Parts: sequence; C-alpha cells; structure tokens
Amino acid sequence: MHAVRAAIERRGGAIALLTAYAVVVGALSAAVNLSAALAGTGPAEARALLGVTGLVGGLLLWHRPRAGHLVLLTWAVLQIPCLAWDRGGCPTSQVVALDFAFTSQTTVNGVVTGTQTVGVNLVGLMLTLWLGRRNWLAEVQRPNTPARPTDWIL
Repeated sequence: MHAVRAAIERRGGAIALLTAYAVVVGALSAAVNLSAALAGTGPAEARALLGVTGLVGGLLLWHRPRAGHLVLLTWAVLQIPCLAWDRGGCPTSQVVALDFAFTSQTTVNGVVTGTQTVGVNLVGLMLTLWLGRRNWLAEVQRPNTPARPTDWIL
C-alpha cells in the first residue's frame, strides 16, 4: 500500500484518478458487451472495442503519460456522439454514460419496428474538455500550478 501511495504522489492525484476511471470503465464496458459482440451485434462490438481502448489508454497513462493522454483523449472524443439506428443502442456508449438525445420509434401494429437516436454523451464531452486542455499533463505532473483561462484547446 505504501508503494501505491508513493506512486500516486509521484505521478499526481489527477493521473491516478483518471487511470483508475479509464481502466475500470473500459474493462467493464468490454466485459459487459463481450457476449453480444461475439454474437455479432454491431453496436456491442463497437462498445467492446471502445472499452478496450479506454483500458489500454488508462494503463498507458500510468506508464507512459503522453501516449496515454492521447489515447484517452481519442477515447473521450469517440464517446461524444450518440447515434443509434436499432434497438442495440448507441455504439459509442460506455458503462458510465449520460446521454442527452432525441429518440424516435416506428411502430407498426403495436410492434416497434425501428428506432433512431441522435444526441451527445455528456460524460464523453466532460472527459474531452478535461483532457483537451493544452497543458493538462504538465499541470497534473505539477499539481500546485494554477490553471490559466488560456490553457484550453477547445
């Protein structure tokens, strides 16, 4: 336990928090969607692959912060759009998602025959904004540096 605390102090709390979040959410997303992905469900395949991306990004962030930062930024950006064309759901949603979306269902004789969803995942948007800061890595590695309003990429 002492070695973990020392590693967190050396790397910074923000990197430790984001690493834990990405590894847990990525692994759970991949695990939850694995059986449907193996059965050939398209949205589940995309969610499982995106989960593996989050898992790899979290591990890379801990061991190689620059590469991990880029992988996690890609993971976060890919989570933003929420487009679904069938009842399988949004292919870019992860286990932790807060979708702000408009959904339309087509019903014929009381049976739902089609579903369309268009929106954004607010969790992916917030992760992108947090990771999209220009000096994010430098700041989390120097935790006492205050953020400046000009440090945003977006």
